[in-house]
Amino acid sequence: MGLNEGNEDTLATLYDVYVERLYDYCVSLTEEPKAAADIVHDTFIDASRRAPRMRNRELLRSWLYAAARRRCLQRTRNRGRGLHWDWSGETGTGVDPDSGLPLSELRSALEGALERLDFGDQELLLLALRHDVTGEDLAAVMGVPARRANSQAARAWSLADSAVTTEVLSQCPRRAAAKESALGTERLEWAPDHLAAHAAMCPDCLLRTEVSVAALLRVPPAPVVPAALRHRVMHTGTDSELAGYRADIAARGGHLNSDGMPRQPDVPSPIARRWIFTAGGVAGALASALVAAFIMGPSLPNSEIEWPWQHYPSIDGGSPSKGQRVRQPVRQPPAQGEQADPVVPQLDGHPAATPSTPGATPGTPHGTPAPVQLEVGPTVVTLQLGQEAYVELSALNGPVTWSAVTSTGQLELAAQRGTIAKDHTYKLKITLKRLLVQLPGQAVITFTGSVGQPQNVDVTWGLSLLHS
Repeated sequence: MGLNEGNEDTLATLYDVYVERLYDYCVSLTEEPKAAADIVHDTFIDASRRAPRMRNRELLRSWLYAAARRRCLQRTRNRGRGLHWDWSGETGTGVDPDSGLPLSELRSALEGALERLDFGDQELLLLALRHDVTGEDLAAVMGVPARRANSQAARAWSLADSAVTTEVLSQCPRRAAAKESALGTERLEWAPDHLAAHAAMCPDCLLRTEVSVAALLRVPPAPVVPAALRHRVMHTGTDSELAGYRADIAARGGHLNSDGMPRQPDVPSPIARRWIFTAGGVAGALASALVAAFIMGPSLPNSEIEWPWQHYPSIDGGSPSKGQRVRQPVRQPPAQGEQADPVVPQLDGHPAATPSTPGATPGTPHGTPAPVQLEVGPTVVTLQLGQEAYVELSALNGPVTWSAVTSTGQLELAAQRGTIAKDHTYKLKITLKRLLVQLPGQAVITFTGSVGQPQNVDVTWGLSLLHS
């Protein structure tokens, strides 16, 4: 390879070939040009010491991207912000030569489409479509098997194509007019069949339907590399008095895997993975024991155990809700000459609702118009890792402005506020953030409308593992 510490010509060639792309990649991940320059500097110094340890010397470019990626993730510690682009060199008045559309329109479409994807999908698209890192190179950078990397990239590409179509078509002037005419709607969502029907009839959308996510990712201009960075890299990499500094930089780059590639902080080591599988086996055995206990429950000798599926007969012969005991309220004997009140059964200490007058609305005087309210359902949601759930928000009897707040950062909402037109329904998507090990938990989403009291939706999830 010829990449050895103190070899000035080799280090200079390596810098000149890869600095622009590495700096562009680091700026996209960190959002800070100064931090990106520091990471690029440390990446080249680290490469001059440890890149020759690779088993496959043809993966030098992948080694550089993997080393830069590790330092970026360690620096930011927040993978939920999304990618960053340096638009300072764009005037906003130009036209893209490939699509013929204004650059400002393509910029808006790119940012809107990426907002619909999580950070992991955004990064895969950045590497594959803007930096041409695919196949074995992509797997080496991400630190995962090639099959997994390729399947995740294909999935991200499919999601991005759909998001780009929606965002690009939303730039149509006719659709913008329709959006403004929607009563009280901050963001008008269009169904896929409506998008296709509109694109087929609208001449303004002919060019927009041909815009791809790959083309959009090449629209942002490449950031300008700081002029002093080259001198800084060459000085650090060749000065004999800075050998200790170079060793410290390499040490902060983390461990290398068995192939000599930088190990990624979001990929578990073999030892950690073994512990995860062991913990999963213990959790599975515990779950099996609990299931067996529930199945054998009614036949166990201890009759004092209460099981969730046991029902107790009600006074009137009906069947109460699961887990509820019906008890007779204590009554005092009626005084002489008084008529005894009828017995009202109670459920868990709460009196049963008395029948209301037919045709009357409880709590509303006769003839009063129905109040405007926000209806939320369902109120209980169960999530699985990698899946999504929906909560329907309905505006009854008038338009409603709503907002949503979660009690934990593990849940992601497709939107946190909006306005719903009268008698319309909005489906809010809820997803669970991807973690290596997802422990069982629960959270509450509180919905507050412009009218009425806040409403809560209980969200629960179980133990799950992120497999390769």
